[in-house]
Amino acid sequence: MPGNDDVTPIRVTAVAVDDERIEFRLSDGRAISAPLSWSRRLVGASAVERADYSISPSGTVVEWPSIDEHIALWSMLRVPEEVVLAAAGFERASGTASA
Repeated sequence: MPGNDDVTPIRVTAVAVDDERIEFRLSDGRAISAPLSWSRRLVGASAVERADYSISPSGTVVEWPSIDEHIALWSMLRVPEEVVLAAAGFERASGTASA
């Protein structure tokens, strides 16, 4: 909540990709998903490539290095990066959010 000093930043904690959906599990227990068709690289990837992901230290971006794909939390939510970072509790410095 804006103005609440006890806000813990929300992070991606796990990822699942199947033949229909891309799903991000979040640190607050929620899951968000998008159709697999949002990523042509994941559509064409093997199950092994889909399982080979890493989550950025900030917990806001997922990378599949073997297929050069990157999907950010704000992309999954379809909102601007700065809105997600601010809502997730990341501090803003000089007018930009720092993850």
